Amino acid sequence: MVDQSIIDGFIRAQAQIVPATIVAVRQRLRELTLPRAGHIVLVGSGTSLNALMVAKPALEASGAFVEVLNPGAFLQREPVLGRETLVVALSQTGTSETTVAAVRRAQDSGLTTLTITAEADSPIGQMAAAKIVMPIGPGTGWPEDQGLWRLAGGAGRVGGGARRARW
Repeated sequence: MVDQSIIDGFIRAQAQIVPATIVAVRQRLRELTLPRAGHIVLVGSGTSLNALMVAKPALEASGAFVEVLNPGAFLQREPVLGRETLVVALSQTGTSETTVAAVRRAQDSGLTTLTITAEADSPIGQMAAAKIVMPIGPGTGWPEDQGLWRLAGGAGRVGGGARRARW
């Protein structure tokens, strides 16, 4: 049986985690300079994949062609992507082996990548040229996932061929 006080504590923590995440991400996006991207490929697994699906309509509304893929699907088809493709990989812990492999493949192919994680020192955090580190801490379940969902919900400010990322 789960101790209800632990769950209640996680839920109460969101009052600080979500606003801090949004502020940090907005600041980091202002600092990033990304090339034009008419094609955006969002890569993630588990709840990260779900959060990216939430982001897709906002990015499409900005004029970009957007796909959401799990890392395995990305690894199977990535070589056909054009140079104006931005690959955005979301991994809360930054340790998903297939997501790390997808970012590595994209970088090796000369594609622009942006990684989003909560763990700066994770494998995906260490390999990223352009990254956003969310101040939500390690993945422990649903409450922290809300930070990912909020982040993804505002993602429309990243795409649409913007020369400079905006939030």
